[in-house]
Amino acid sequence: GYPEFHAQALLKNRPLRSAVTAFATSGGVVYGEGGGLMFLSQTLSAPDGSCPRSMCGVAPFATRLTSAVKTGYVEVTIAPGNPLFTPGARVRGQTFRYSEIDGDRPSKMRVSDDNRGIGWGATYEVQPEAKFGNAAGGVELDGFAWNKVLVSYIHLHFGVNPSLAHSFVAACRSVGADASETAERAAMVSRRTLSRSFGPLTPVNSKKLVDGFSRSKSEEDFEQKSSNTSPKSGGVDSPPEKVKQLLPPRRAR
Repeated sequence: GYPEFHAQALLKNRPLRSAVTAFATSGGVVYGEGGGLMFLSQTLSAPDGSCPRSMCGVAPFATRLTSAVKTGYVEVTIAPGNPLFTPGARVRGQTFRYSEIDGDRPSKMRVSDDNRGIGWGATYEVQPEAKFGNAAGGVELDGFAWNKVLVSYIHLHFGVNPSLAHSFVAACRSVGADASETAERAAMVSRRTLSRSFGPLTPVNSKKLVDGFSRSKSEEDFEQKSSNTSPKSGGVDSPPEKVKQLLPPRRAR
C-alpha cells in the first residue's frame, strides 16, 4: 500500500515496471486493489496534478492523490467478463483511499448484453452501503479488467465468499510459463538500457516531489502548528495534517 510514499523509487525501478507490464500483456494474472491500482495506472500525480510519476502503464487511466480520505462499505456482484472471479458471485468489500482516478475511466461493462467483449471494461456491479440513515446510492461500475488483469479501489472480503479464492487460484494456474519468461526478458532488457546511462523516464524536481507527495510536514512543523491552534481559537487543522493523523507511521528502513 501507499505507493505515493515510494513514487520516485518506483519511477526509477524501470526493470520492475517493465516486467509487470510484459507479464500482463502476455496473459499473466495481475490483480491490483487500492495501491495496486495506482501502481498499475499510467502515472501518479500530486493532488493538483503536478509531479506526475510514471507507473506501469497497464491500466488506461492515471491516478492522483487527494487531500481527504474516501471510505465506505459496498456489496459487489461479479459481472460477465471478469477474468478472475465467477460471474454472479456476490461479495462485500471496503474502500479506503487517498487517491482517485484522474481522467476517463472505462464506462461500459466488459461484456455487453449480446456477449460481445470489449477491451478495458467494468466487471463489478457495486451497490454502496447506506450511511447515517441515508438511502444507499445507485449501482456503480468498478472492477476494471482487460486480458487477465483486474484493478479496483475496492478491497474484497474473500472470507465472505471463499469461491473467489478458488477461482483466483484456478486463473493463476492457467497462466503458461511463457508469461513469466517474457517478464524476465523485459526486466533484463530494461536493466541493460539503464546500464547505458539512460536517465529516468521523467525529469526529477526534488522540491516539487517533496511538496507534492509528502502527506505531512516534519514533526517539528506539525507540533508548532498544533501549539498555535487551540480549541478556544476555533482553529481547524489543514488537510495535510488531517491526513497525517489517519495514516500509519512510516516504517524505518
